Amino acid sequence: MVVLFMGDWCTICHSEIPPLAAKITALRSERGALRRLTVIGVDSADTLSDAQSFMKSSGITFPVGDDATAQVMNGLYGFKGDPYAVFIEGSGRIMTIHPGPLSPSQFVALESELLTS
Repeated sequence: MVVLFMGDWCTICHSEIPPLAAKITALRSERGALRRLTVIGVDSADTLSDAQSFMKSSGITFPVGDDATAQVMNGLYGFKGDPYAVFIEGSGRIMTIHPGPLSPSQFVALESELLTS
């Protein structure tokens, strides 16, 4: 599983998320092991309307939770802003926390490592 922390207010997210969303959609249609991956987004510190607009304009097709108060981002994880990607093994153990922008190729590499661990 991968949890992607993002927000409409995050300028980096506007360039990072659309290519990631496209890659995730493409991976789901392929026959490889990566099609099994679960991706969940967390939109932090946005109004619901801003979050929905951002998701639509970015081409996001995976589920995204609302963290309008940033309680999950700041309180639970202790992140100081977006973007972050959290890679979680099937057992629930966090394998990697990737701060900052994540390219589609980095995403695939980290996801492949997760599936082989």
